[in-house]
Amino acid sequence: MAIPPSRSEVIAGKSAGTRVVAQTPQIAQACGELAKMARQGDYWATRAVKYISALTSRQMKTVFVREGAKTADNRQVYVLLVPGISLEFSQSPNSDFVIHQMALDSTYAELQKAGKKPGLFKVSKQGDEYQTAPALAIHPESFRVVTVSDRAESIQNAAIRSARAATEPMGRSIIDRAGFDMHYTPGSDRRLGGLCRAEANHPERLLSIRESAVLLAKAMEESRNIEGVYWISEGGGSGVLTHAMHLLKTRNVNFDGTGHHIFFSQYATNLVKAQNLAYDLGLEFERKAYSLGYRSASLDAIRAPLNRRRKEPENYSRLQMSADLCKGPQVIIGGVAVLSGVGLAGPGGFLIGAGVAGFTALNALTRAITPGAHERIKGKF
Repeated sequence: MAIPPSRSEVIAGKSAGTRVVAQTPQIAQACGELAKMARQGDYWATRAVKYISALTSRQMKTVFVREGAKTADNRQVYVLLVPGISLEFSQSPNSDFVIHQMALDSTYAELQKAGKKPGLFKVSKQGDEYQTAPALAIHPESFRVVTVSDRAESIQNAAIRSARAATEPMGRSIIDRAGFDMHYTPGSDRRLGGLCRAEANHPERLLSIRESAVLLAKAMEESRNIEGVYWISEGGGSGVLTHAMHLLKTRNVNFDGTGHHIFFSQYATNLVKAQNLAYDLGLEFERKAYSLGYRSASLDAIRAPLNRRRKEPENYSRLQMSADLCKGPQVIIGGVAVLSGVGLAGPGGFLIGAGVAGFTALNALTRAITPGAHERIKGKF
């Protein structure tokens, strides 16, 4: 049975707002240690104290429901996700927020530097090598490039892949000369080089990816005073970026007038969903907004240009849409990459390329327009 709030120690909200209380003396002591670390200038402890205090006004920017978890008296358990602290709480019948589990990790900054936790890094090229250094915020330089890495086992591997992704919209010379910032997500890259498509599409199901997205959302929100930041996701990093945008949307954050742009390199998430979130936030797209990879859904390569045309009829012409439709989908046939020749020939018409590329295009179009027929045809081969 849960301990009644009357026997618990008030941590925040003593004089106003919803009270936040510690269920046990041990948790109250941990909260005291957290406050002490904040007074000593620990960055993450300071942020954690602010987030706990924000619960008094019911600001829950980084609170998630712990699926299937209930207290002994059948109250929903919530998780406050803040780097350096693991905190679970529930709401009592008298509306108090009761903290019933808390663990501090004073080594979070060291774990970030070692690539064991998500973090931000400054990347620069020296000779033939990319050098990385931990950073607390986006470098305050106009038109700064920031990559969102796929899950990787080392910071160095992530930097190399992120640099490759950043050159797609920016060019090699700019990246090598000016460097870039990289939001890094640690993890095994054994499965197809990082986040698989299912994980990228549902990052909210993985605590490690939610944690990474929370940090990225924070960095994005705090960078709005920097002109023209270019956000580039690499592979499965599109899942982290998409979830970060979702979090920003729930907070009513907006990038109108900042000139911030976004690009998805070899995206592994639902591209139309990511596009719509970017539009909702006021983020902008250059002419080239994404590239295809082996984890990219071929159907998205058709839906995304059509969706962009609906969203940007004045800035994205039918001719541009047709050209983008001609670029995808990309498939592998006999170990050779083939780009289908799909394009709009005019109102209501399609141009189909010849040979294998034409068959690939027809296959993709059948799946996009009549998925039932596509499955029946597929079953005959």
